[in-house]
Amino acid sequence: MKLRILLVFILSLFMFSCSSSDDGGNNITDGGEVPKPVVEEITFDVLTHTILPNEEYDILKNLRVKNISFEEINFTSDNPEVASFVDGTNLVGHKTGETIIRAQSKKSKVNATMKIVVAEQKIVFAQDEIVLGTLEELDLMPIVSLINVEWDQIELKADNSENVRIEGTKLIALKEGEVLINATIKNTNNTSILKVKVIERKITFKEESIDMAVDASVDLNDLVELKNIDVETIKWKYNDTYVSISKMKMTALKVGSLIVIAQTADGKIEGNLKVNVVKNKLEFTKEVIDITGDETYDLNEVLITENLDVNKLVWKSSPTGLSVVKGIVSKLDNIKVDTSFIVTVTTSEDAKLTASIQVNVKMREISKFSLKQNPVQLYKSAIERFTYDIEPKDADPSSLEFVSQKKLSFAQFANYKKTEISIEHISYESDIIDVYTKISNGSRKKVGEIKVDSPSDISFKVVSQYAVLGLPTDEVANTYEFSNKTIVAPLGPKGDFIWTSDNPNIRITSNGVITRPTEKGTAVLTIRHPYYTNFEQKINVQSAPFAELFRVTQSSTSKVNNNNGQVELKLVMENNSPDIYFVNGYQFYDSKGDLIKDIHWSGGGNGNAIVNAYSSNVKHPLLTTDEKDYIVLLYYADAEKTILKSLQIDFD
Repeated sequence: MKLRILLVFILSLFMFSCSSSDDGGNNITDGGEVPKPVVEEITFDVLTHTILPNEEYDILKNLRVKNISFEEINFTSDNPEVASFVDGTNLVGHKTGETIIRAQSKKSKVNATMKIVVAEQKIVFAQDEIVLGTLEELDLMPIVSLINVEWDQIELKADNSENVRIEGTKLIALKEGEVLINATIKNTNNTSILKVKVIERKITFKEESIDMAVDASVDLNDLVELKNIDVETIKWKYNDTYVSISKMKMTALKVGSLIVIAQTADGKIEGNLKVNVVKNKLEFTKEVIDITGDETYDLNEVLITENLDVNKLVWKSSPTGLSVVKGIVSKLDNIKVDTSFIVTVTTSEDAKLTASIQVNVKMREISKFSLKQNPVQLYKSAIERFTYDIEPKDADPSSLEFVSQKKLSFAQFANYKKTEISIEHISYESDIIDVYTKISNGSRKKVGEIKVDSPSDISFKVVSQYAVLGLPTDEVANTYEFSNKTIVAPLGPKGDFIWTSDNPNIRITSNGVITRPTEKGTAVLTIRHPYYTNFEQKINVQSAPFAELFRVTQSSTSKVNNNNGQVELKLVMENNSPDIYFVNGYQFYDSKGDLIKDIHWSGGGNGNAIVNAYSSNVKHPLLTTDEKDYIVLLYYADAEKTILKSLQIDFD
């Protein structure tokens, strides 16, 4: 720059010297005319120019002068804080803004101006925070925006060099932690900050080594543990002679050993697993075993395994029904007949590796059957239940068969659990029921017998020694069957009794059906049995209208509590025949014919109870009703509840 000014100055002197020599030192031209005055000119080629902070700009590059030298010009800046001159004509930008540059002649008022713009410089990170895994690299250039700045003007610095390292524009994560990256424009305070969080990336295997059988497969997801690494990005390195890996499934191909390496996509993090491919063995030492129904058998005793995890064995039986848990055959009580099963074992590690054995389950044979009561005594047509014992006690009773020798008695299981049997006897003669069990060869053998006898005497109960028959005029059935439990209750045989009457007017059939007489009278009924010849029972009967035999009369009526509508009655129930059964089904109605439901019988009981053997019985029913005039009592005057009587009870 100084050299240029000096050259201009020398040139100007030379021109001046030439000019002076031409006119001989006079200011008058050859024609004798006076010369025109010299006019200075100063102009800028570009009226606006942009520079950057700290950038130097030679103002003479943009300046044109006439009749004036550069040394005769003063250069100034209106806003020296934005830009100012150093070394005369060199302009330097300081901070963002605008200023007017003036070029002023030192000899005259001639001047020129131009605008200088100091442009803004910026550096900005595209995001405030990023996360990097250990040993992961990141080029910062794509995430930094520069305005009016070149990369050679940028200085990058980390506040913690232990966690990251910066190489040029590349950021390398070293250690878990948080770091601030400062990007600064050199020689300025213009800085942008990026927060970097370094997380640990790690690949480990749960085991240092594993054994695999040829053709076996494992899910690598079950073996590898990843920290802050996406499994989809893992690269696998291995010797494909021994194993193959596809979609996280590793399959053994050939016997041998190798190292399987799991590696991140950038190759910075990896984990190693030693894999031993071996030949597995799974086989039974026997083809067939026989077990009885009550046995527990461990199939592991006849199973050979090599290079297998016995905890991963899977057991199955065909057909279903045989329980095999971890090789233990048990719970055979649901198997009722001799059955053959095929038990297959495989391993979850290799479904192709299997072994099979035939298991023949034979029922445990019953050696003895006995009743707690033997012989049993049953009347003809009787059915009773009995408990029994078998040996061995845990044998299955389902194999038992009951066969009567004379076909006079029958036995069968009485419940689904088969803990009892029921025996029916259809004769007065004795019988024997043979008990058999099925054995494994398909035949049967006798394991016990049941003796069935008839009792030596009869058990018979007469409920009442006196019976009232009524007359046909009482509008009841003409016949009455004495075999029901109202009069007699045979506790032994259920049939074959013979009935006779000593009064021809009161007729009865041999099986106990009596015809009601047409007139009053009495009779003695005799009951006998053809097999039990020493048995005899007698019953006295009386025939008369029921209305004469049974009646209810009113003794008194009183209002116990008028507010609650309670009425207490005193009723006398009587008959003129001793020791009879009288069914007194009572119902009370109000004067509108509505049933009164709220009734309490003093001393307990209710109106439908059976009153035993009375000649006179006083009852105190307590009724709740709003009735003011009268109530009506309806009751039956016969044991069969066919003759309905009524009694109107008036209120005073």
